[in-house]
Amino acid sequence: MLAGTPPPTGSPLANFLLFQAGNSEYTPKPAAGALEPRGGSIIRGVSPFGKPIGSANANSEKVSITGRAFNQVTAVGLDATGTGGANNLNLLETFNNSGNFEAAKITVFLGASGAGELTRSTILRTQYKKKAGNSYTYPFGATGTAPNDHEQTKAVSLAAAIAAKDAGDAANTYSCTFKPERFRRR
Repeated sequence: MLAGTPPPTGSPLANFLLFQAGNSEYTPKPAAGALEPRGGSIIRGVSPFGKPIGSANANSEKVSITGRAFNQVTAVGLDATGTGGANNLNLLETFNNSGNFEAAKITVFLGASGAGELTRSTILRTQYKKKAGNSYTYPFGATGTAPNDHEQTKAVSLAAAIAAKDAGDAANTYSCTFKPERFRRR
């Protein structure tokens, strides 16, 4: 394609440009009944990996989890009942700071096992395989007992817990992704 020449009509690039321009026909819309209600927010605290924990969790930060995700924490193979343990998110009942902090997060996909259903992309109009299921996002933090607790080490242990859950459940499939913690400037 030459510079300045529009892409062929109906090509994935042309479809993407229509989406980018705001054409409503190319805007993805969830299927009716496909979304679960958020269920409000659950407020907890985490100890950041990038700060000393301090006595009585003095450096703990405020985080929120959707009620929808919180209600599924055990179903996806994680634990939110305190600190410690390979599959524990290390959520605290209290927090001392509420500032410029984004906690490390794990997003867990829980879907039906199988190859998935052939689906047409709303934006590019190309075909791909899509598995039915839901994603749940959870913040996680350091433990009060491990001063050398590292974010990557904790992510690996959470991923192992998800893998163990996946191996033990033939009817469902589990996968996860991570986002690192981040401190923002004021």
